[in-house]
Amino acid sequence: MLALSNPDIPLPTALMDAPGGFLWWYVDLVDERGNGIVLIWSFGLPFLPRLGGEARRGRPQTPRSRPSVNISVYREGKLDFYLLQELEPGEVGWKPGEGSELWLFGLSRMHLTRADGRTRLTVDLDLALPDTSDRLVGTVRLDGPRLRQEASREDGAHQWTPMVGPARGQAALRAGGWRCDIDGDAYFDRNGGDRPLHDLGIREWTWGRATVGGVQWIYYLVEPEVAGEPPVATVLRIDADGSVTRTDGVETRTYGTRPSTFGPRWSPRMTLHHEGETLLEVSQATPVDSGPFYLRLPLLMTDAEGRSGRGWGEFVLPNRIDLVRHRFFVQMRVHRPGGRSSMWLPLFTGPSRGRLRRLLAGGDVHLPPGADVARADEAAS
Repeated sequence: MLALSNPDIPLPTALMDAPGGFLWWYVDLVDERGNGIVLIWSFGLPFLPRLGGEARRGRPQTPRSRPSVNISVYREGKLDFYLLQELEPGEVGWKPGEGSELWLFGLSRMHLTRADGRTRLTVDLDLALPDTSDRLVGTVRLDGPRLRQEASREDGAHQWTPMVGPARGQAALRAGGWRCDIDGDAYFDRNGGDRPLHDLGIREWTWGRATVGGVQWIYYLVEPEVAGEPPVATVLRIDADGSVTRTDGVETRTYGTRPSTFGPRWSPRMTLHHEGETLLEVSQATPVDSGPFYLRLPLLMTDAEGRSGRGWGEFVLPNRIDLVRHRFFVQMRVHRPGGRSSMWLPLFTGPSRGRLRRLLAGGDVHLPPGADVARADEAAS
């Protein structure tokens, strides 16, 4: 179900043409107050509408045909900015290499370098926003130790790769009058697969990461679909010098669950144990991103020495991705510049404040006479 691959070896380019396959690169930042961003650029991101449905009908699309960029910004426990943008295949490019990788997504550029024991990522963003002349522009930068890991690749339909040790990152983003400046702990990984995510035998996965006392901790918990198959329960410890310690067979204990807005349940507290010793305690706050198959949660992770650090957690139900009953709501969040997007897109895209005004400015939706637009816009935010 899941294989840990080496960051010095790029994902196979053959995955670009694997029917139903996927490749995505994930970066997040979080500061001391819990504010942060998540940035994903991808080919065949499984969460895009119709990808899963077409694969279930025997018409899987290739990752090359569905490139996208997704960025979320969080402030004070709420989503402050969101953009999920699909681009045309001719607008993107990827040049993999062992010492350097380069991605071009429209006018945006992502550049990864490995040299002198360091891994550095520079992202320059320039993305159109719907129903406005404003663009999202700015930079995201990350710098951390190169991972000290054997140059090998494990076999597996789903390859997951942390790309850097405990890192620092900075983001400076602008969109009209909206701005975001964040300096904090940073994380970078990638995922690649040669078949649809819902076809990997995964019932659910739980993932989380935080930097605690200068150490990067990551947990990856995968429950199989088939009863009796062993789960994946892995914790990685990455020290300041980039050395990686992997612990499998981790035991997880959760303390109560709560329903999210669209159904998936989450636990406000869990602990991770191995051979009778507690490795980590994780406290999760209310999801900042909630859907029928996905949750993103701010978390506070505490190690065995009582040190704590903030980070992000995710919960995914692969078999619920792109079901017909949910697709309409996902389509409302996808921006296709120059193509057909949902009329409701302004309610879900761009800065949170001003979304209703941008929707009304499109001319297709009207409030009843006497409605207080400013108050309604504040509620929508």
